[in-house]
Amino acid sequence: MSKASGAGPFHLTALVKTQHGPQFNYYKLTRGGELLREGQKNLWALTAEAREIQIQEFRAVFQSPAVDQQAPSVATPRIAQAETPTAVAPAPMDQSPVDAQQAPQPGLVSEAAIPSIRRPAFVGPVSYTREQLESMYVTQMTDQQLRQASTFFTEGSRAQAIRLQIEKREQEARAAEAARQQAEEAQALASVREVKAAGQERYGERLDHVITDADRIGQGGLMEKYRDNVRAIELVRTLDAQNRNATEDELRVLARYVGWGGLKGVFDPENKAWAQQHSELKSLLTDAEWAAASRSQLDAFYTAPVVVDAMYAGLSRMGYNGGRMIDPAMGSGNFVGMMPAEMRRESSIHGVELDILTSRIASSLYPTAKIAQATGFQAYNAPAGYFDLVVGNPPFGSQPIADERGSAYSGWSIHNYFFAKRGSFQKTENKAR
Repeated sequence: MSKASGAGPFHLTALVKTQHGPQFNYYKLTRGGELLREGQKNLWALTAEAREIQIQEFRAVFQSPAVDQQAPSVATPRIAQAETPTAVAPAPMDQSPVDAQQAPQPGLVSEAAIPSIRRPAFVGPVSYTREQLESMYVTQMTDQQLRQASTFFTEGSRAQAIRLQIEKREQEARAAEAARQQAEEAQALASVREVKAAGQERYGERLDHVITDADRIGQGGLMEKYRDNVRAIELVRTLDAQNRNATEDELRVLARYVGWGGLKGVFDPENKAWAQQHSELKSLLTDAEWAAASRSQLDAFYTAPVVVDAMYAGLSRMGYNGGRMIDPAMGSGNFVGMMPAEMRRESSIHGVELDILTSRIASSLYPTAKIAQATGFQAYNAPAGYFDLVVGNPPFGSQPIADERGSAYSGWSIHNYFFAKRGSFQKTENKAR
């Protein structure tokens, strides 16, 4: 710190730690108490040896007993994060700040040990003069300084150096974004299970269920289907409480669960014909399960065996005989349970189901499949072209579906969204399936 008189103005130098590394910030404290920023010097662009010399010389000033005692006392340099105006959106080439805390470099003092200095509100970006920018090395300029410099220097070697530096940083930003996307894809790839030639695999007593005519899938009237659903839910509660797998007979109970499409009466408190069942089901489900089941009545309809069998017959004629398979709206898993034995042995099974209880039942029926439980298809990610077969009975309706990734089909109606997204998961040569 230096001063012009006992009353100010004072000139201050602060050593700050930015996402790139240490730098000096220069300020002027006016007699009226206003703190103005006058410039900066980037230390992170220097060699490690030169940077250390600069820091040590800076510290020596504050440790010297010759410091004028009339100046405001500053025992140690203030360490602060680089000031970034929150009201101004960063340019595309700006790098994202690193969230993790970095260990202080030698010679830097923790901010927690330094009394805070009251500063005026910082509004808008810092403006630099042509002379200030002309004295800086282009490679040491911040992105903001480069943008400002590009407006001052439009011709000559310095203008060319500025343009090249901007292009370089934009390339680095694009490379970083590509690396991020690649890492995200690798993470998605690791989350999907590799094909296992053995097909069904035992885990203790666990073995995937095979639906047969004896299961009487979908047979009976609405009240019988309701009772089948309740028995399956009660059985899931028992399996969870006893921490065990379903027996062969219990698997048949679970397989008769058909969901709530077509059973709207049970969710209507004004429907006297279903009043007893309404009370029974509401006492059986949690609030979250009740809400999910109530929503599912709009588009959760079970797929009849005759339809599933016809689809697999067509797939067989089209040449599918094994690979990675996914049902993006699998329900309780009829497309898994009715898959032809040979095709199933050579396939790695994946599924996605939004409803909490339905996905839990599917996981109990098909424990070797990798099922994303209580997950909407809009939240499920996998590498493009990863699956050999995408099969199932997608929900139909006019309600729009939006995803966080902002895909081209985000906001489409639910059935159009399913068709578009599942097509992106499937290998190009298999799009006809």
